[in-house]
Amino acid sequence: KYSSGHYVTLPNGHTIYARYSPAQDPSKSTIVLMNGLPDTLNEWRKKVPLLIEKGYGVLTFDFRGQGHTLAYNS
Repeated sequence: KYSSGHYVTLPNGHTIYARYSPAQDPSKSTIVLMNGLPDTLNEWRKKVPLLIEKGYGVLTFDFRGQGHTLAYNS
């Protein structure tokens, strides 16, 4: 199941908004989906369930200045 999002503070002190689902199949990797401007992590909402169904882990996040991360840092 794709997690609800959480704010994560990075080692450099910046806070971003991210969603993570660990791999259900130990032989599968975690895929990091990065969006471009002006998109947000919501651009992946149709692809993420397909990857999870195949056993992959998935990490998506909003970069600084995007989506939920922008709202947090405003």
